[in-house]
Amino acid sequence: GSDDAPDEPHTPPPPPKPEIPDTPPTPRPVRICKPSQRVSDMLAGKGADKTVPRGIPLPKENAPTAVIAELVEEITGAAMAAHVADAEGLDPRSISEARRRPEWPRWLEVMLEEIRAL
Repeated sequence: GSDDAPDEPHTPPPPPKPEIPDTPPTPRPVRICKPSQRVSDMLAGKGADKTVPRGIPLPKENAPTAVIAELVEEITGAAMAAHVADAEGLDPRSISEARRRPEWPRWLEVMLEEIRAL
């Protein structure tokens, strides 16, 4: 027999690995905008701007996030309460149904408050 041709299938050599640079490319420099001295003084409460009415606080950067989180919590709570009240039949579905309940005076009071608020 011949020792030159083995009976095992031939496996092709693995493809060459792409060259990966040792260091990543340098990112573009980022310009950091700093507020002017006048703005810095106003933010620190040391300066004043005649175009901004006195007594109006400057908004904080995280204020919108805090307001949104508070609104989400309030709306979620109200939606959950409404769902439970509806599922358990706690709230009347009409004025005639509300009038038959012992808590009708309170329902009337709350409805009138809502109408006055409009």
